[in-house]
Amino acid sequence: VWMLDGSSGAWVEVRASGVAPSPRSFHSCVAVGGAPAGAAAGTEAAPGSAPIFPKSFGVAAAVFGGLDAASRHLNDLHVLHAAGVWVWARVRTAGLPLAPRGSMVASSAPAISSEPSSDSSSDSSSRSSSLVLVFGGSSDWEDSSGGATRLHSDGAALDLSPCLAALARAAKGEPVAA
Repeated sequence: VWMLDGSSGAWVEVRASGVAPSPRSFHSCVAVGGAPAGAAAGTEAAPGSAPIFPKSFGVAAAVFGGLDAASRHLNDLHVLHAAGVWVWARVRTAGLPLAPRGSMVASSAPAISSEPSSDSSSDSSSRSSSLVLVFGGSSDWEDSSGGATRLHSDGAALDLSPCLAALARAAKGEPVAA
């Protein structure tokens, strides 16, 4: 993992523990776990340096799908906790998985509760972005034609709240159930 240092402008390699995703292309990567889009802008960079990451960047990045070196489409999901201690985790999902794909669109959004709340802090402008929304993409790569032969029009909302909480505990050195 490489990070741009806001004060020096230099790329710095960051050591991350855990299970990193395999090399891939045509994947999606979105910031999750921080302030939602539209939150107050700002940077974590030193005073006087160029802005690098807005405060709304989040505390993690989610990587979904893509195409591996053998031209196989993937449907795995990995999360990189990027606050303090850097930790990768592969997210195990239950139920019917999305078909393997690449070139899909992904975005993060605040988690939505089905229960009404009178707490003003639970409105969408203050919740962290723990959902990854995935839509479309392509699969069934043909090396002879140099492209995908199947286009997808489905989508999914992947709730990463439990994973983000577990990664935050792991980054603090607390035990995390497998």
